[in-house]
Amino acid sequence: MSAPSPYDYAVVRVVPRVERGEFINAGVILHCAERRYLRALIDLDTDRLRALDPEIDHDIVRAALDIIPRVCAGEAGPIGALAPAKRFDWLVSPRSTIVQTSPVHTGLCADPDTALEHLLHALVRTPRERGAVQSPTQSRTRRYSMTCLRLVLSILIPPLGVFLTVGIGLHFWLSIVLTILGYIPGLVHAVWIIATRSQRR
Repeated sequence: MSAPSPYDYAVVRVVPRVERGEFINAGVILHCAERRYLRALIDLDTDRLRALDPEIDHDIVRAALDIIPRVCAGEAGPIGALAPAKRFDWLVSPRSTIVQTSPVHTGLCADPDTALEHLLHALVRTPRERGAVQSPTQSRTRRYSMTCLRLVLSILIPPLGVFLTVGIGLHFWLSIVLTILGYIPGLVHAVWIIATRSQRR
């Protein structure tokens, strides 16, 4: 395993209205001088951008963002011909434009690609997006935990477990009727609903 190398990174920001100073994070640029590594990942959330400025031209924003990975790859004219360190300095220089960068931060990594992916995940993607990226084991564990919770609630109040599984519908009202007629019928019905629906997921 290679020794960790120091790296610098900056977050790419989209500032729809420069005078207001409001922005969303849209990417990360990472430079590792020891490995002559310079790369950027862009992930623009158009819904969040539209919330800041409903009238913004997304094509203009994307065109400006697309230049950054090209500069990193050395494909953007005279700037692309510069050394990686010079290109990084040019990319992170202060600007009063629609696309800007954060102050430069530092870190250590054994694999710059992995570090870049981690930074994009942690600093650019929303909690909802981060939560959506789950391993199969995490997904199974979450489903198992929710099923156990529904079963426990069903022991206390059978219709509640049914409601949390299928919502308000025929089975929910049937569960209420069965529970009124007798706790055991209501409990059996709730467990059956939870078990069969859990197997389908």
